Formats: sequence, C-alpha cells, structure tokens
Amino acid sequence: MFYTTLPMPSLTPELLDNFPYSQYADPQSIQRGRAYFKDGRAWNVEIINDRKAICFVDGETGEYEVTIEVGKKSGALSLDCNCPYAEAHFCKHMIAAALAVSEYLKEEMFPWKIMMPLLFHLLHLPPAATGKANSRKLSPLHRANQRPI
Repeated sequence: MFYTTLPMPSLTPELLDNFPYSQYADPQSIQRGRAYFKDGRAWNVEIINDRKAICFVDGETGEYEVTIEVGKKSGALSLDCNCPYAEAHFCKHMIAAALAVSEYLKEEMFPWKIMMPLLFHLLHLPPAATGKANSRKLSPLHRANQRPI
C-alpha cells in the first residue's frame, strides 16, 4: 500500500494576489482598501502560522483587526474584520490587510529566493584543492553526485 502526503495549504503572496476580491467586495471598497494600503494604514502584520495572519488597519473611526486564514483542508482563503461593515460585507480593511500581508510575505521570502540557489550551489561544490590528500573519504554515491562548476 502506498501513501502520499499532499502539502498543506498555506498563506502565500500568490494566493492573496490572485484572490477574486471583486466577487466579494464592491468596487468602492476595493478602491478604498487599496488607498488605505497605499497610505500606510495597514500595519503590524503578524504571521501566526503558515496558514494565518493578523493585520491592523486604521479606519476612519478606529483601529480594526483583520484575520486572514487559509482553511486547513479546503485551502480556501477567509478574511474577517471586526469593523461593523464587515458583519455583512467584505470591507476595505480586508483589502488593505490582504495587500499588506502579501507585501510582507514577499519581503520575508525575498532573501530565501536569492539564498537558496547559492546554498544549493555551495553544497554541491567539490572539496577544495589544497595540494594535500583529503582526509575526508567520500562515498561512491557522494562522488558521483559532485559536479564541476
């Protein structure tokens, strides 16, 4: 019997950027949410785990907390805000928070996008030529996997 494990859905910039906001929010909420984000009103992004983030957004009448979460089994993205409008609608704070979390994740992931190829390259370098016999013995499998630069 064979088993395979599928990767758990996680919160990614791609998921946030490709979410169909226009199916849930009216054009004015989308426009105002983008303006809030651009004005820096979405702040204090906190990544709770690989599926959940919290962000605060300064609104006209107070500070609101937006929770963004990916369903563990479904992979569906859900956004929740504690503003009164969000009780029945997809609000501008959700849009601003989604943009802020996406930007945060892109910035956090950026160093790894640069470092991973470099680390992979360094891990596969042959031992340095010192002119002396290398005291470390390599297995035949390890020698076969070494590639010249």
